[in-house]
Amino acid sequence: MVKTTRRTLAAGAALVVLGLAANAVAQQAVKIGVIYPLSGNAASAGNYSKMASELGAEIVNAGNPELAKILPFISAGGGLPGLKGAKIEVVIADNQGTPAAGANQTLRLITQEKVSAVIGTYQSGITETASAIAEKYSIPFLTPESVAANLTERGFKSFFRTTPVAGDFAKAYSEFLKEQKAAGKKVDSIALVHENTEYGNSVSSVIADVFKKDGLNVSQNISYSANSTDVQPQVLQLKEKNPTWRSSSPTRRTRSSTPRR
Repeated sequence: MVKTTRRTLAAGAALVVLGLAANAVAQQAVKIGVIYPLSGNAASAGNYSKMASELGAEIVNAGNPELAKILPFISAGGGLPGLKGAKIEVVIADNQGTPAAGANQTLRLITQEKVSAVIGTYQSGITETASAIAEKYSIPFLTPESVAANLTERGFKSFFRTTPVAGDFAKAYSEFLKEQKAAGKKVDSIALVHENTEYGNSVSSVIADVFKKDGLNVSQNISYSANSTDVQPQVLQLKEKNPTWRSSSPTRRTRSSTPRR
């Protein structure tokens, strides 16, 4: 159920980016770059997002009378209504789960494939580099998943995001813990456990700041490598302090049951 819901949301985000491709030529195919980790540790999530983007393009190309009533970039007869029925052509790229590949593939999509907009990239660290390339060329870039707070604090004019961000997670966690405390549960010390990436560090930092303002004591802030196969040292750190509550940032490998990247 969770996976199905997230695929639906990703497809909706893919439809949004189609509406951003304003520099396309009428009656010609509108190329949309779709860049995700199709290989590496996050390949499963990347391929689901790829399929969702392809589904979004299919919906636009085929048309849908009911969606046309609420979405201005979908027509009843098919194609983009603002571009005389132009069809969507999705151009897929694999960022391989690395910021360097993400930047290189975004550059290729823009300069060689001549895409009108880009959607991606799942991991916040890759979205950071890829969107910077798109901004340089004034190409609309939309991320449906990346949550790092700094992504929307760079003053970019062509960057868009359609997902809850780190601050939203922090507020939800804080409200939950305050409710537990009010109900008589012990919330004396909190351990934050997160992967050592742009995503994990950003979310952890925001959570720590919000908890401090709300009077919640963070006694430990433990990071681990996103590619680690052994987290025993981090577990031993937790056992040593024995915190009342543990809050761990979700990892790519457990995406189906956790917040986005």
